[in-house]
Amino acid sequence: MRGAVTLSLIILFCFSFGCNRARSFIDPPDMAKCIKLIRESKMSETARTTLITLADVRAGFTFITCDRSRPYQLTYSNAKCAGPYANRDTVRAEFDRQSALANSEFEALKKLSDFDLSGFVSTEEAMRVKRLIELGYQFPAVVAGERADTNMVCFTLSLNRVELQEMLHDYQDLSGKLVSLGREPLPTIRW
Repeated sequence: MRGAVTLSLIILFCFSFGCNRARSFIDPPDMAKCIKLIRESKMSETARTTLITLADVRAGFTFITCDRSRPYQLTYSNAKCAGPYANRDTVRAEFDRQSALANSEFEALKKLSDFDLSGFVSTEEAMRVKRLIELGYQFPAVVAGERADTNMVCFTLSLNRVELQEMLHDYQDLSGKLVSLGREPLPTIRW
């Protein structure tokens, strides 16, 4: 009898410990919602935000400018005003047109960002696309400012010559893939 009681207490203890331990692995509701969104969108939160911003740039909602003085810093802005006397219906129609274009750009960028063809866009993959697109805005300013000196261009962009050549190749490749999806090409880089 004493053995049965001890065994029962051990089973009860293990069951209680196991249940409490299992309960501690249940995600809080906000985390569960976040994970569900990531799974449904098939991309990380940062990848989603990055690609939305890039789609807005390509649709004309957001603008990238490059400070032509050193350190050639990129600035994102989205100050666009139709003016105080703009027709409300015209403004709404333009907004709807740009929103549709941004959504279309987002889908194209999402497809092209999945470099490993896993069906999921990681933060690293989205940041790679961002860096390539930014190159199209930054590179012309750097080349002009550094008088096309290869060593200074590489130094300014924090790249070695091989990395620079790979980025320029990947940039052209991304631009061609956008065109193949019926999208506008990236700005032409001349050097």
